[in-house]
Amino acid sequence: MNHPCHYLHSAHDLAAYGVQPLTGESDAYGRRVLCDLNEAGVILLTAYFGLSHTIEARHCFPRNWNSMVGAYPAVASVLLPRAILPDLCVYALLHVGAFDYVMQSPAGFTGFNEGDRLGEQYLHQGLPEGYQLHRNEAKQCRAPQVDGRHVHAMSGRVL
Repeated sequence: MNHPCHYLHSAHDLAAYGVQPLTGESDAYGRRVLCDLNEAGVILLTAYFGLSHTIEARHCFPRNWNSMVGAYPAVASVLLPRAILPDLCVYALLHVGAFDYVMQSPAGFTGFNEGDRLGEQYLHQGLPEGYQLHRNEAKQCRAPQVDGRHVHAMSGRVL
């Protein structure tokens, strides 16, 4: 799949992947952000945490606070640690966006593919200071996989 690059400037852009940050006021410790989820967000988070990622998993999450996440109905909510949100942006671009690379910069996250303009610029000329490049290892791996998880060679179970 070779589609144009995609930018996530902040955690609020995760709404395109089904996760809508709402407020930090819900957490008495100030460490987590309340987020509403649509069906895609439930599947993204359960995949991220290595849980069974079916839409039925939404019943494990508390009820949603608002009616919509992006253009789709909200189905659940969750308190996510603030520190996890940058990694969730990277994961969304690698797992759902299926980009070859995610470039993390002070301005946000950019998913791009080999051969794109950004690929030519950053893969061959190097990254500016303060930038980090995340490679989609799942695309490089030859081991059997099921939806981003490896299959154990001896037992055939999904790890």
